[in-house]
Amino acid sequence: YKSVESKKRCEGMKEIEKFLQGEEYKNLIAGTEVKPMVKGIFLKKGQGILKAGSVLGMTTTDNLGVLLDKSATDGSQNPIGILIEEIDTGEKVETESQADFSSDSILSQMFIRGVFNQEALLFAEGTSLSDIETELRKIDIYTRKMY
Repeated sequence: YKSVESKKRCEGMKEIEKFLQGEEYKNLIAGTEVKPMVKGIFLKKGQGILKAGSVLGMTTTDNLGVLLDKSATDGSQNPIGILIEEIDTGEKVETESQADFSSDSILSQMFIRGVFNQEALLFAEGTSLSDIETELRKIDIYTRKMY
């Protein structure tokens, strides 16, 4: 290794490769033509349980990840990635007065590039893959049907 940093990067890639070979991700990843890339994401609290394969958007007001909703107008109608693993963001709240603002986000990880099983992707109610497939391609996220 040329430097400590390049060694850390290489070790990090090995960890990601091991992580992606796990059983629970075999249903999500549909190919390696586009090497999956992972990035951290702060998710907005109060969304309930978000499952692996949830397609995420980001609100422009607080820059937090939420389940993509094509009818939204707060930025979360645009895809930014696919949630890697299930995470509990806390109970859904109806009003801000019920929310716990001690920390308004939870750190998780998402895929920001790769080829994914279209049947494993999840969206907000009323949103489908056909609504956002073109937008996903623009950020190097491709889908295919698994047989």
